[in-house]
Amino acid sequence: MLAFLENRNYDLDFKVWCCCYRDLHFLPHYHRDVELILVREGTAHIGVNNELIVLKKGDLLICPSGNMHYSTNTDENIMDFIVFDPTVLDLIKAKYPWAVHVIRAKELEETGLASVVERMYETVHLELRELSKNYDALIKLVLAEFYIRYMRLYKKMVQQADKSTAPASWQKIQPLIEHIEKNYKRRITLEEAAKIAGYEPCYFSKVFKKLTGQQFVWYLNNVRVGKAIELIRKSDKSMIDVALMCGFENTRTFNRVFKTVTGETPSEFIAADSGKIKGETTQKTHAHVTCATLSFTEGWI
Repeated sequence: MLAFLENRNYDLDFKVWCCCYRDLHFLPHYHRDVELILVREGTAHIGVNNELIVLKKGDLLICPSGNMHYSTNTDENIMDFIVFDPTVLDLIKAKYPWAVHVIRAKELEETGLASVVERMYETVHLELRELSKNYDALIKLVLAEFYIRYMRLYKKMVQQADKSTAPASWQKIQPLIEHIEKNYKRRITLEEAAKIAGYEPCYFSKVFKKLTGQQFVWYLNNVRVGKAIELIRKSDKSMIDVALMCGFENTRTFNRVFKTVTGETPSEFIAADSGKIKGETTQKTHAHVTCATLSFTEGWI
């Protein structure tokens, strides 16, 4: 399955983010960040690499750096996310990498991790909302506590974790990913992309596909569709305006690419999206799309 490399943009210099979503759907992607997904209600279907995982209420999924993941959103659910840059845990000099791991609700209770997880989520949501003095230090502490307790319990499994899915080198194409994020509205040629990445055009395509799992043009179109979804949700602009503002030359190309990426035409997507309950966080069909944060301490919905 094709996936794009997400260059996550945090709202703060402190690289930790959290959010709660109802009936979430997002496209296949991967990133250098660690992602923790806790199912608050219902059932969630999350794909990680080549495995489709069914998560029930109370289950926790750990998705480490470099692992492709996506959701199918076939059932009603509420999922609570914490995403953070691995360097946030430098204070404890993390020795072992995270492993793709599903810890079921029953196992969390039996191992004593349930209270640690709840404290971590409550603290991260509260501190990122209030931004009180030394909020970052407190968040680091609860993340570190979870990491240490998790590693004590699952050290052997973590040591044996398969790292083959991680990108060969984040540094090689990071400047290009950032360039695409800033310039997706205009035409970006293969030659321009190759120059930014530091490769000859004839060799660039092979390198980019090896590192991201897809062709450069597909990746660029995926980013543009994500931006188009943001505009569709946040404005009343016409489809031709949306298409042009997101780098497409005409609506015909926009409609074709949109359906290739999402499985729906823009009109079908709008119809499905408008059926959601107003005032709630709904789908996130692209990892770049940021929805309104729902307060943990005041209730997610």
